[in-house]
Amino acid sequence: MKDTFDLDNLFDEVQAAEIQQATEKKEGKSYTKFNEDERFIQFKAGNTYQFRLLYSITDPAKRKRPFIARFNHSFWDDNAEYNKLTTITCPTSEYILHDNGFNKCPVCKATRKFYKDGKVGSQTSKELYDQFRRKFHGYALVYVVNDPTNEENNGQIKIMHFGITIHKWLRLQIFGINDKGKLVDEDTIGRDAFSLENGFNLKIAVSKKGEYNKYDCEFARKTTAIDITKDDIATAAEELKFDEEFCTRSTEEEINDFYKTKVLSEEANKDASDELDLSLDDDEKDEIPMDYEETPKEKVVKEKAKSKTKETAPEKEEPASDDIDIDNILAKVKNK
Repeated sequence: MKDTFDLDNLFDEVQAAEIQQATEKKEGKSYTKFNEDERFIQFKAGNTYQFRLLYSITDPAKRKRPFIARFNHSFWDDNAEYNKLTTITCPTSEYILHDNGFNKCPVCKATRKFYKDGKVGSQTSKELYDQFRRKFHGYALVYVVNDPTNEENNGQIKIMHFGITIHKWLRLQIFGINDKGKLVDEDTIGRDAFSLENGFNLKIAVSKKGEYNKYDCEFARKTTAIDITKDDIATAAEELKFDEEFCTRSTEEEINDFYKTKVLSEEANKDASDELDLSLDDDEKDEIPMDYEETPKEKVVKEKAKSKTKETAPEKEEPASDDIDIDNILAKVKNK
């Protein structure tokens, strides 16, 4: 399979889109996969990994950004004999409708109601919110420069599965978008994060912090070359089923079915008394903190599943500050 896209032109287009998004009111764009899936990097505490980020697009109509940034809604049913975990892809995922997906997702509308009721003391609503809130999952193609826990990965193309913390860091370092979703006027790594001939390696040091692993990221200070081609990357992306399995969409019917059979059913089971108000006001969006980590209890439950998921959740994005000359920056990008 030939990879025919032009990285320079596509990166400029994506960077312009990132800048444009940072000037508007935004709210977030799934850390999941089998722990023993050989396609994935298995991070372990006490080790430092080195990768070269890869940029490969099979269908620009479906995905233009280098990473897959996805939100899921999920439900774990202890009473089910099979298929205990049910998951749908939220239409607020970056590559689907982004923020425009909120009014297309009845589950998001319901969790906003659960959140507000939980804040005023409803334990039932708090539990429903924790169960059905969106959870962020990030995926990146990487060339493995050094995997200290599995040397067989070195020189191979793998999938890096990451949470919201690494996602924020990558957006800042590559596109200049900070953790508040604002455009910052400073130097970035840019497309050199993906260059095969003259690029910067990504280093990720993993340490233990309580019950969680802590990930510290940095780009190498010197550029190096890696011995692969764009065609190698395209072939690997296809073999790894990168877009096929992770750039997923749920149909409107699937989303509505999840809402009716899981959300409404679980609400009834928990004897929630308030009728859901599915309207979605802009001021309500601002009230909800969208930056949190999965609780230890959630992690234990997910590890029981055959899919063994470990999820984190989304961040809140705010408008960019008015003191940045957006038109000038966009013009520079387009003129490159």
